[in-house]
Amino acid sequence: MAGEESNSLTPSPQIEPQFLCNMYSAAAFVFQAAKEKQEMRMHKDRPHSCEVCKKTFTLKGNLKRHMLTHTGERPYICNICSKRFVQQSNLKMHLLTHTNESPFACNLCQKSFKQKYFLKRHMMIHTGERPFNCSICSKTFRQKSHLKTHALLHSGDKPHICDICGKCFVVKSRLKTHFLSHTKTKHACDVCHKCFSLRNHLKDHMQSHAAERSSHCGLCGKNCRQTCSLKLSLLPGRM
Repeated sequence: MAGEESNSLTPSPQIEPQFLCNMYSAAAFVFQAAKEKQEMRMHKDRPHSCEVCKKTFTLKGNLKRHMLTHTGERPYICNICSKRFVQQSNLKMHLLTHTNESPFACNLCQKSFKQKYFLKRHMMIHTGERPFNCSICSKTFRQKSHLKTHALLHSGDKPHICDICGKCFVVKSRLKTHFLSHTKTKHACDVCHKCFSLRNHLKDHMQSHAAERSSHCGLCGKNCRQTCSLKLSLLPGRM
């Protein structure tokens, strides 16, 4: 029995990697196919070329997926809202927006996210990590897209141009906000009928009507928005 027990604890033999990378001898692989794939990926052997834009890829499957960006084909369709996607993985992530499911949870604050990418980005708040560094002013950022936008401030480039008035913006979101000033869409105040191009501006304005001037003076009947205004109205000479 002791011999049987001893045999059960013996680890199973591992297969020794025998295929060495031709360009980096410290890298070894069990299977030759894995070796060849890694060599193409790491050593820039990209034999598959796009006939449209000449971009090259290590794998033929990546080229096929890339070609969809030129054809406009989006073969994966959401069965709830009919939105279309180039990749099946993008459709899977999109489907989570139709549910309350947020499977990726932060183990520090328990905040949860629908996509693993958003969880990784959130974790940088806890770690303080800001891996993207501006080469000009050394300012750091959590996201590469934020660094790219910041770099435009140094270059003076404003690539987003209004088609109506020609005004230029660094960030596309600023252009979208500006474009509303040219549209007929207006958000009107129900109290004073003042109009605003942005709903957020209307919300800020509505605070001026908040609580219908909730502080009421029992002596003169005057309504005030703030208690301090009511106190001032009670001072001699203010009645």
